[in-house]
Amino acid sequence: MSSGEIITLSFGRTSNITAVHLYNAAIRDLKQTDIDANVLFRSSPVDESKSPRLLLFDLKGGLQRKSNRVGISSGQSSNERAPTWGGMTQTIQTESDLDPNSDPFLQALSIMPLHGRTINELKDYSAGSPEDFIAYKCGHGLLKGDKGEEFVDNFRYLAEECDKIQAVQLITQSDNSFAAVASEFLEILREEVSAPVVTYSIDSYQGVQNGPAASSKWEECNLINTGLSLYNLSSQSSIYIPLRSHSCSQFRDTFSFDQLNPFQTSLFFAASIYNSFLPTRFHSNLSNADTCRLCGPNRTRMNTMSSQLRVSENANLCTVSLSLPFDVERLKREEKTRQVTLQTRSLLFEGEGEGDTFSECVMGVGFRQEEQALLYSVLSRQSNVQRTTLALDSPLSIPLPFTHHSPLIRTEIPSASQLQSRLPTYSEMSCLTHVKNSNEIHEWVEDIAKRFKSVDKVPFLTDDETDEDFREIHHHLLTIGDQYQRDE
Repeated sequence: MSSGEIITLSFGRTSNITAVHLYNAAIRDLKQTDIDANVLFRSSPVDESKSPRLLLFDLKGGLQRKSNRVGISSGQSSNERAPTWGGMTQTIQTESDLDPNSDPFLQALSIMPLHGRTINELKDYSAGSPEDFIAYKCGHGLLKGDKGEEFVDNFRYLAEECDKIQAVQLITQSDNSFAAVASEFLEILREEVSAPVVTYSIDSYQGVQNGPAASSKWEECNLINTGLSLYNLSSQSSIYIPLRSHSCSQFRDTFSFDQLNPFQTSLFFAASIYNSFLPTRFHSNLSNADTCRLCGPNRTRMNTMSSQLRVSENANLCTVSLSLPFDVERLKREEKTRQVTLQTRSLLFEGEGEGDTFSECVMGVGFRQEEQALLYSVLSRQSNVQRTTLALDSPLSIPLPFTHHSPLIRTEIPSASQLQSRLPTYSEMSCLTHVKNSNEIHEWVEDIAKRFKSVDKVPFLTDDETDEDFREIHHHLLTIGDQYQRDE
């Protein structure tokens, strides 16, 4: 049994899609020697099958159970997995796109069959009427008493199989009622587990499209929800990481996707989560060749990484940045780029992992085989890859299968060690950004606080809240933002 397990909790449709993408990607860990797959996966006591250490929460009817299987074999052949791109075309297309409004996503999207206890539905609201579950206050009280006991039992079932839980990984939508449910569940779990909590908050783009007035009202509700989520969940978490859908727009030059389609934008979110705390999933006996300046030769625990990223106990926000492992702009100038078409089941992490991973990475952004020589020559001419790598300040991580460097990369690129096994370094945290003195965080929190103050909050108050409570929340948000203001 692995010591240092991570249990993932996911609340809301967009979050659940993200979680499924995350575990689809993590399946490849079962065959990798440097990553301990048991951190994220549980083993069946009956056979060698695996299933996620995962709980999904949605409204009634939102999680459709279509499979009686409860695990996936670690020896599953590649033919049984989602198809990967292998053609000589300019774009990637895995298969016909799925309709996210009609397909049961667990059956259509998930590669791995889920354990029955993974599925948790809130019976008070129907998935057929999501507009009834938007205001933050609607999520209050749904887990009180007997209502939440089944959910807690499902968590205990996963927790009791663990040797020592190193973290709870929470993925939740921040702009609707699920944030309140997530906060309430964390409060219940305080007596169950003392491990650190890493929270990823996702905006769901679940807007109301019935005229300007309705849209404006939803925007106000969205703002209140985001402010309350930040206030409550950040105080319950060791690290709080916002992932925002609008940031995906900067990838349009490289990826073709529908920004309003949660099945596609969640691919970037899943890539971010998968890579963010990867050192917490390494085997503890890595060789010196697989170490980095941040992590050293052993697995780094979540509490260690989270403490390094916190500014203070009350300032624990963190952003994630994207770095592509080659100079995209230079390749654009040489007119050798291709655009990737993302589909509902696209797996940005895919690749067999046995061959030339560098080629997989190149193919992953649409380069044809005969064009790889150009990219090799471009990279081999760089005296310092890190300085010429395209780095974007964005709450997303690298969405490419650059999982292992090949011997050729190690030889050709002087700074290959910085790309080795996706390990972050002090000079380039592949995903996580240390945010002490981060104006980006400061401006984001300050904007929420200012608009939070100006919105009429009466419609959003619960029975036991007053306007004074909201003034206190506004002051607290400003205090958080001030801790990230950069000294000019």
